[in-house]
Amino acid sequence: MRLLPVCAVCAILSGCGDSGKVLPIDELGTKQRQLDAIRGETDGPKLEKAIQSYQNVNGTFPKKLEDLVPDHLPSVPTKPDGTRYHYDPATGKVIN
Repeated sequence: MRLLPVCAVCAILSGCGDSGKVLPIDELGTKQRQLDAIRGETDGPKLEKAIQSYQNVNGTFPKKLEDLVPDHLPSVPTKPDGTRYHYDPATGKVIN
């Protein structure tokens, strides 16, 4: 499961086999958005696992995502667009 995003990142960064290719500025923006999308796909499950870990240890869901730091996450991840994830402490669910 973790290998797919890593392979996708490597393919994007390598230019899919075009060695020495210099990307125009507009293509760099596209590549950055692709990388951000991959990051977002991996941060969501990571956040959900951290919430479950917190609940297993403490018997309750965290009141806020910041409660996961530093024992369950090094920092609270953000969405690829830089905004914060919404969280419902009553259910322990991340709301997109």
